[in-house]
Amino acid sequence: MLKKQFWGVVGMMGLLVSAAPGVELKLKWENGKRYVFEQKMSSAVSLSMGGVAIETASDMTQEMHYDVAAHEDGTEVKFSFESVKMDVSMNGQQQMSFDSTAEDGGGPAAAMMAPVLEMEASVIYDEEGEVVAVKGLDGLQGMEQLGMGKDTLEQMMTQASLLMPGGDMKPGDEWERKIEMPLGQLSKVPAVSTFKLKFEGMEEREGKQLAMISVGGSVSMGGEGEEAPPISLESKKMEGVMFFDAELGQLVESKMEMDLEMGLPAGVPVAEDAPEKFPMSVVTLQKLKSVEEVK
Repeated sequence: MLKKQFWGVVGMMGLLVSAAPGVELKLKWENGKRYVFEQKMSSAVSLSMGGVAIETASDMTQEMHYDVAAHEDGTEVKFSFESVKMDVSMNGQQQMSFDSTAEDGGGPAAAMMAPVLEMEASVIYDEEGEVVAVKGLDGLQGMEQLGMGKDTLEQMMTQASLLMPGGDMKPGDEWERKIEMPLGQLSKVPAVSTFKLKFEGMEEREGKQLAMISVGGSVSMGGEGEEAPPISLESKKMEGVMFFDAELGQLVESKMEMDLEMGLPAGVPVAEDAPEKFPMSVVTLQKLKSVEEVK
């Protein structure tokens, strides 16, 4: 008798859970608003070329504005950089330093960074929230070596909408997304990031209930035959966490960590005892700083 009662309670709990309302994990933009994001990215690369060990590190901090307005196809989100700070070092020696907020406008690198800071790009979303067009990035040729080329910025502008499931989800629900990752001058063929996401549940952060989404996955190279890339790429770790404000309809905080191994392009000289692959690590932090009225 007790056993039947126990399984009856378990069954009822299962029905209650299955009937519980989901949380809408869909990106939303409100017309007339400016969404201010800060993104920090740190990367490190270790390799040996011609018998010489090279350790390269870079740190970049960007403040990005997304201004929202109505559009004939739905919604237009205008994207711009308010500020960019960048430091690049090799074997501990600074190779480049840039700060667009400095009194001198960033020093010698200001002219090189001008196309990025002056660009006016936008993403057009239809009524269902799907990306239908990206405009204004054609003037960024030559910025690939700084990781700020056209393809990279297009991915930055649209990635949040591509990662979200776009509908109601319940704790424990999982989904997968494949997104191309531009590699700039290293390869014309992009890498393919496979994101495996899971809605872990709600968590209170800074007084708000946010949806916690865990992120895992892998990175691989695309292309075969004549389209095969000149390099190899293998992910050793890809994990992170995102916090989504369902009421606001925005990712308000995220952290992603990737450890990769990349094989050098054919023809690059390496020492006999040098490894055929070299490690890379990338850590990206992003936070929604504020939502303001567009001035």
